[in-house]
Amino acid sequence: DKFVCMDNLRRENSGCLIYSFGINNEWSFEDMIIKFGCEIYAYDHTIEAPPKRRENSGCLIYSFGINNEWSFEDMIIKFGCEIYAYDHTIEAPPKRGENIHFFKMGIDTVKGTKMDTLDAFIERNNHKNRTISYLKVDVEAAELKTFPQWIKKGTLQQVDQIALEFHLTALHNQNRFKELLQAVKDMYLMGFRLISYEPNSFAGPKKIKNTGSYYRFFEIVFMKDNVWNSEDQ
Repeated sequence: DKFVCMDNLRRENSGCLIYSFGINNEWSFEDMIIKFGCEIYAYDHTIEAPPKRRENSGCLIYSFGINNEWSFEDMIIKFGCEIYAYDHTIEAPPKRGENIHFFKMGIDTVKGTKMDTLDAFIERNNHKNRTISYLKVDVEAAELKTFPQWIKKGTLQQVDQIALEFHLTALHNQNRFKELLQAVKDMYLMGFRLISYEPNSFAGPKKIKNTGSYYRFFEIVFMKDNVWNSEDQ
């Protein structure tokens, strides 16, 4: 087992450098630590392996729905990640710092003037062979339409974690609970597990006459089993 103090890896622009001796074709430590944007030099004279295990060592984030609120992106960039941010409703420079790329476009199931699909964005950015470490989606109920498409087309196969704000008002208005439940079931079959679930307390609950109240907005995070297991090692 390997134990790592993560404090230095969490500093802004840490640029951490790792030397690893003795691999024995067991790359779980290196595959975990590389998500923090570290540069790793691995040595083992007893095995055969390509000179480069990954083309790009840094983590990759896709973020949809910014609404001029950049706290998540400004925080996560400290881990050495590369971030692709999308929002067709705001104006922002194409670059925010060195590693945040902004596009004035939104997410949908079909291509439009200011909209496109997740698959199209991934292909356009030459990320078809990259793992998306974190997919953040807060797009005012549009996730209910795009979510099943990502599952059906297999787009989420290259995503490690996905964070969504579910807007349940649309579910109530359109009686789409079965669609959402099927999508969650399909995600579990793909290896995703629910790791965080909380109501949006800022928006607060909606009162219903004679029956009480319910929260309309929930922030939910799913993580793949294999990622969770590698983080524990």
